[in-house]
Amino acid sequence: MRITHKKTSSLFPINRSRLPQMHYQRWVGHLGENSSTLDALLVLYHEYLCFERDHLTLSKGHSPEVLCVSLCSKGLLPDAVLKLFHKEETKLPAHPPTSGVPGILFATGSLGHGLSLAAGTALAKRLNSDCGDVYCMTSDGEWQEGSAWEALIFLCHHKLTNLTVLVDHNTLQGFGSTDDVA
Repeated sequence: MRITHKKTSSLFPINRSRLPQMHYQRWVGHLGENSSTLDALLVLYHEYLCFERDHLTLSKGHSPEVLCVSLCSKGLLPDAVLKLFHKEETKLPAHPPTSGVPGILFATGSLGHGLSLAAGTALAKRLNSDCGDVYCMTSDGEWQEGSAWEALIFLCHHKLTNLTVLVDHNTLQGFGSTDDVA
């Protein structure tokens, strides 16, 4: 399924500026990786995902900042939490935490594992007759992982139509461009 969105430009200026502020204040994080995901997560949270019944797995776990900025834009996380990004007393470490931030089911970070977790969640929802949907944000570099392909085979085999996979195709990964690495 291809996700398209209505005009939501009123949300983007505020949230686009919040993300670089977080990085600048702490001098840590993956600003490029977060920036390439920001619009997709804002559209997802504001136009598709119903927080009470749906789930998002952020498989590209090096982007917890963009997830938290998106949650803040929906009023689900106070801005004060964003100000503590990557500090000792923070709820926002380098990878999504499983406590202290609403809606995060899995602490992700090892690329290629999030889709398996999302596929299991989607199957559980179907088996429990839960009407909610599952979304999984992946990076293009993690598709070099065998576990991502195994999860794709699993979700196709089980016809998990309640799972939407998003791929951040920014052509970059830790050691260069996705074309140069593999």
